Amino acid sequence: MQVRTRFAPSPTGRLHLGNARIAVFNWLFARRSGGKFILRIEDTDPERQVPGAEAGIREDLQWLGLDWDEGPDIGGPYGPYRQRPRAARHRQAIETLLKTGRAFPCFCPPGEGVADRRYVGPCRTLAPEERNRRLEKGEPHAVRFQSPNEGFVRVRDATMVGDTRFPAADLDDFVLRRTDGGYTYNFAAAVDDADMAITHVIRGSGHFSNTPKQVLVLNALAEESPVYVHMPTVLGPDGLRLAKRRGADSVEDLRALGYPPDAIVNFVSLLGWSHPEQKEFLQRHELVESASLDRLGRSEARVDPAKLLWLAERHIASEPLAELAEKTKEFADVTTLPAGSDWIATVDLLRSRLSTYADIRDRLTLLHPYEATEPSRVRPPSELATLSAVRAGLNHIGPWRARELDQAVREAGRLAGVTGATLFHPVRDALIGVGHGPPIGKLLAALGRRETLRRLDMAIG
Repeated sequence: MQVRTRFAPSPTGRLHLGNARIAVFNWLFARRSGGKFILRIEDTDPERQVPGAEAGIREDLQWLGLDWDEGPDIGGPYGPYRQRPRAARHRQAIETLLKTGRAFPCFCPPGEGVADRRYVGPCRTLAPEERNRRLEKGEPHAVRFQSPNEGFVRVRDATMVGDTRFPAADLDDFVLRRTDGGYTYNFAAAVDDADMAITHVIRGSGHFSNTPKQVLVLNALAEESPVYVHMPTVLGPDGLRLAKRRGADSVEDLRALGYPPDAIVNFVSLLGWSHPEQKEFLQRHELVESASLDRLGRSEARVDPAKLLWLAERHIASEPLAELAEKTKEFADVTTLPAGSDWIATVDLLRSRLSTYADIRDRLTLLHPYEATEPSRVRPPSELATLSAVRAGLNHIGPWRARELDQAVREAGRLAGVTGATLFHPVRDALIGVGHGPPIGKLLAALGRRETLRRLDMAIG
């Protein structure tokens, strides 16, 4: 059996960390299993839809690197992948349930016939003649599922030991189709999961109470239930349940703040799941290799902004230099850099000081021109001799690269009889105004030949 998971957001806004976690684990589990990851848009409630939200969700998923194998934009063998265009299929399933007596038309106005959130109206027991007469008259009506009065509904949850049993008598005659003709979530999601051959429904624990209703629908349609996986609740730093209406960070906002996508994927994967070796900094391929249902916990998970920032710093430190240079460039004002400076060398110089891509803006001030390069500053003769030796050693150097530059400065210091701090501090001070700082070779490479020699000349006077 090929594993098929799905991420099925409602188009009511962009992704936040909570629902991004669900998308990430569905994607990881599908990729680890050699299966398929499906994107389905659950748009059964048009009043709550936000214009542009679906496109925003797809953009967030793509930026996170969560590619899907089937979806509303690329199609697939089980489309359409939006719920509203699937209305004909939902209508067919409703007719099947009505014919088999597993559903009944409810003529009660919305809100009537319900007590303590349970249906207690008369429509379930209407005589067939009365029911048909009212249908023929075209009376407005909803369609409710006829829940059993006895027995249990068994739910397979992969994160629990054994099945969970729900007393059937505790379940309401829940609505399948509203009076306005719209289909409810529990009905449409169950039908679509069956039609799309979804094998694993991985979602938040807030959906746990929906599961027995969906199992009832699938049983009534003679469809096999998928394996359900309910991930632990995610709490915000304040200890309250994470929700986009209560300040949860959106993926879009974190992207604007310069967080690497791999860091976010790494971070949300740890909300309710643990690596077999308890590792926390994990590259994407390590997450794919180790994603498994048996490592999911049951305890609530809390968002820790400090851990997210730490992971961002680690991922930036391990990112290939050329890719990091490309990603940081959009956050930098390169017009402030000295003429002739090398951007890749600049990023190499500053990467150990970055926790996010956006940090590059402030770190670039290290290379800005400063007043200390003016010849008015009086330097001791020993410093001037050191700087002159370094200047002479750099005058004819070939490739302007960090390693060769570091060697040239050290050789100049040897000829001048200085080493260590006595050599490096005056050179850094002449170039950036402080004695302590980044490695000399990387600093010179970032400034470039022209600016390095200009600043040394200014310092020497």
